[in-house]
Amino acid sequence: MRTVIIGDKTDKSNLGESIKDGVKNLFETSGAEYSFYEVGKEDLNFCVGCFGCWTKTPGVCVFNDLGREINREFVNSDVVVLLSPVRYGCYSTAIKRVWDRSIPIILPFFKKINNEVHHAPRYSKYPELVIVGYGENISDSEVETFKSLSAANAVNFQTKEARAYVCRGERDVDRVMQSVNSYVNEKEGEKDEKSMLRKR
Repeated sequence: MRTVIIGDKTDKSNLGESIKDGVKNLFETSGAEYSFYEVGKEDLNFCVGCFGCWTKTPGVCVFNDLGREINREFVNSDVVVLLSPVRYGCYSTAIKRVWDRSIPIILPFFKKINNEVHHAPRYSKYPELVIVGYGENISDSEVETFKSLSAANAVNFQTKEARAYVCRGERDVDRVMQSVNSYVNEKEGEKDEKSMLRKR
């Protein structure tokens, strides 16, 4: 199962490093195929809202930088794991920039999902999303906002749900890693089952 992991390069906190190392270790020890990106603001141009990715170069951002590679990996993966410090219930600026630059992988057209208006898919298959937010002093309301934001992003990026986990300190790292591992294994089992059914 192909996995893409994206972390915030600008965050050098002990907790952030523990989360990044923990997630990488999960996939390394399982022998799974994965790519790991640490992204800083300088690695990606910010989205300028030109909509060239929808009108001039459909599916491809006009900026030829790391964003193109991440988007290509995104749509060719089974699971995407985003690791972000929580800032007022939202993503860090580096991870928000990754989201902003991923609009080429959806269409400018709209459809109704759960009585809400969302973008239509460009491709027939999209990955599952796992989003891990972390920080030492995250309030309950910030946790709620972060999980709601993750769920909304999942719908817009053609996934039924995003598994969002919040780690408030080193004491939570093992618990969150176990939860991520269980979810990924569950999805891998579902994929294997579907593959077997297609072969019958």
